Amino acid sequence: MTACARNPVTGGRALNFYSEAQEVQLGEDYHPQIIAEYGEYKNPALQEYVQDIVNRLGDVSHRPNLTYRATLLDTPEINAFAIPGGRVYVCRGLLLYANSEAELAGVLGHEIGHVNAQHSVQSMSKEQGFNLGLLLGGLLMASNGVATNNVNTALRVGQGVGTLAMLSYSREDEMEADRLGVEYAHKAGFSPLGVGRVMTMFERLGGKQDALSTALSTHPASEMRIKQARLEVKKLENQGSVNRNLERERYLSKISDLPLGAKQKYSGYLQIYTTQPGDTWEKLTQKYFAANTDPQRLAWLNDCELGDPLPRQIKLGLF
Repeated sequence: MTACARNPVTGGRALNFYSEAQEVQLGEDYHPQIIAEYGEYKNPALQEYVQDIVNRLGDVSHRPNLTYRATLLDTPEINAFAIPGGRVYVCRGLLLYANSEAELAGVLGHEIGHVNAQHSVQSMSKEQGFNLGLLLGGLLMASNGVATNNVNTALRVGQGVGTLAMLSYSREDEMEADRLGVEYAHKAGFSPLGVGRVMTMFERLGGKQDALSTALSTHPASEMRIKQARLEVKKLENQGSVNRNLERERYLSKISDLPLGAKQKYSGYLQIYTTQPGDTWEKLTQKYFAANTDPQRLAWLNDCELGDPLPRQIKLGLF
């Protein structure tokens, strides 16, 4: 057990009770619980596509020696997360709501950033340090004749290092992961614009989609984070050329016919519509959705504002 270790990203010393082998094993031990909770969405072609993105990001990260493994989860939650050791999970809902390969790469780069900066194991190490203090305090209480029941109560207060610490990040952690997401996406050949764009989508739809609640609780979007992502892209532009191709249509071709709704109770399948001359957001909303549907939401779901021209292809069927 190492009390302080070198952080792979910053190079500085940080509290960390886990060796890399222990970190990997921690993720392997937790993996079956995640599958049991969410269920795995099995789509070999889509799995291969997402894994390829993860491989490219992992190869340019600060910890390229780790094996990064992507798993698709069969849940409508608009979320993705990573656990210690390099396992990355992508919810079906996120794939539905992302609008381009650049956006997906930005999210996955962010999650791989958490793994590289060891945010989870550092958080868990802090929890263990707190628990160790309680343990020593409890032993001291016992040696001084304090009732055993009181000692046990004190020890129980410190339990629960697991899931919450593993996936709970500070604002500083999130900002660092955003920066790393931009860096890794750029180095891997994706457009780094995706990080800011997907956060803008979260910000636009926050409070308007129940499925966003989990994503916003674990990865809260904010104007400050969006501004930082754009600033990081600006820094890259000042250093040289930046890929501005979001690869939107390639991405849409991969998620066409993706199921909507809860697992085993699918309510339909995603439709990719090729726009026609004369189409407008208002006309398409009236044609395909309920009378009270706001056309602004259809535009937002396609990474556009209401006054923007329609892309060649758009997503239908998400509400």
